[in-house]
Parts: sequence; C-alpha cells; structure tokens
Amino acid sequence: MSIALSFFILAPLLAQKTDSSSTRDSFASGSVTELFIGRASGAQVVYFRLDRGTVGEASPREAPLGLGRWIRTPGRGFGEHRSEVELQFFEAETRLSHVETMLPGTRKLLWREVRPQGGRTLMLSGAASSGFTVVDSTQGGVHRSSLGGARGLLPLELVESVRRGQTYMGTFPIFQPLGGRFEELQVFTADSRDENGYAVVELRLSEDDGTLRADYRFRRGELVEFGWRADGPRARRISATEHAHWQALFAPPQDPKDDASERSHRSSSTPTVEGPNSPRR
Repeated sequence: MSIALSFFILAPLLAQKTDSSSTRDSFASGSVTELFIGRASGAQVVYFRLDRGTVGEASPREAPLGLGRWIRTPGRGFGEHRSEVELQFFEAETRLSHVETMLPGTRKLLWREVRPQGGRTLMLSGAASSGFTVVDSTQGGVHRSSLGGARGLLPLELVESVRRGQTYMGTFPIFQPLGGRFEELQVFTADSRDENGYAVVELRLSEDDGTLRADYRFRRGELVEFGWRADGPRARRISATEHAHWQALFAPPQDPKDDASERSHRSSSTPTVEGPNSPRR
C-alpha cells in the first residue's frame, strides 16, 4: 500500500557527504520494529483517527486507516517546549514518529519511520542564525549534511505557533524530513466560522502553483483536523476512549519491556520524533 503523505517537501541541500564507516541506526537496520512515545510529566495529549478522503465521508463506526497522537510538553525555561506526533497505519504496518524540541538558541528534530522491513531515522539540530546539521540514517548508510536556515521553520514549530495565535502570510522555508532540506512554500492563515458559529483558524501550505501541500484546522486554540495534499489521508480529533478502542482492535500488541526501554533513552534535551512521509524508493 502506498502512503500518500508528506508534511512538507523541499529545496536544495547546501552540502552533503556520506560516512560509509558509520554504524547503521537500529531502526534502519530493522532490528527495532516497534516505536512508542511515552507521556512525559506535564504533557498534553490529543488523539486523532486517520481516514481516506474527506473527514465527513468517514462513519465513526467505520474502521480508520490509522491513529495519531499529538503530544505537547512544556520545558523548564521560557520558550522551551517539545512537540511530538506519532502516526500508525494499520494496513501498511507502518509507524511514523516526529519530535521537535525548542531550547535556548537550539532547535532539534528527530523523525523516524518504522516498517516491517526496516526504516529510517533523521536528526536535525542547530539554529536559523548559524545553520543546521542533518544526520540521515537508512539501510544504505549514514549521510551527514549542513544546511543554512535563514527564516527557516520546522513543521511542528509552525503548526504550534499558529495554534497559539501567530499568523503567517507569504513564502517561508519549511524543513521537510523526506528530502532532508528546506523548501520554499506558500504559508497562509485565515479566520472563519464553522457550522456551529465557533471561530476557526485555517493554516494552509502550498507550492507556488497552488498545489496544496498540507492544511490544518484549529478551533478554540486546539488542532481538530489536518491532512496532506488534496487526496491524502485526513486526521480528525477523537477522544482518548475512541483511540484506545481502535488501538486495541487493530494495533499490534506492544511489549512493555520495549516501551520501558524506549522511554529510558529519552531526555528533556533530546527530541524523540517529523511527521509522516512516504517510504523512499
């Protein structure tokens, strides 16, 4: 099954080199087949179901394409926080995980794709003022590159800033893990009203020719719906109870030892997942 997903797609790398002597990442080698984001202290977790087509076409009783969790964790200092997204696709047996951590003078991103036959891990760290370092690990080896990042935004950083009330209008470089670089995209925010009269904020990202890349919908300061491309899967906000119901029915059982091991390797300064992307061919 092809997963037509892409948070944001991208622009040219400024420099890249391959370190063939580096040890391959355990996710890329296929030795790790499950990934779970634990809940840190003070974290807020919201849940989503993924469906094909528009949200209105899916019946609540119809099995979803997959599930999602969006986790926000405040940091210890002013402006510090971590945003995490975990998506799992039942039929494709694929789990995508994305974490962004904002620290004084530093931004970090960790994106992982876990599939039955391997996966990919990408890590980015640095700042827009000084540039970023990217380490991309797949079954083919480890690739390191350096990127300039003037005015560059990370995907979850953009979404969270709009959720908090920031508005955008114009072209901005948005980092895309699938390509490992920044791409110039049109970013647009607009206020509207839903069918019940509640204030709604829309965030849209598109290419120069108007092709939709991603869109997000916020109601009363909360993300309630999002999707990728006009024909891609849609994510709709659901309750923790509904999420647990579908998780129990369709998600593979998880070994508690793997869960504990995953949490033990995380720290407040290390991001533990970007968003969904199609497998590289």
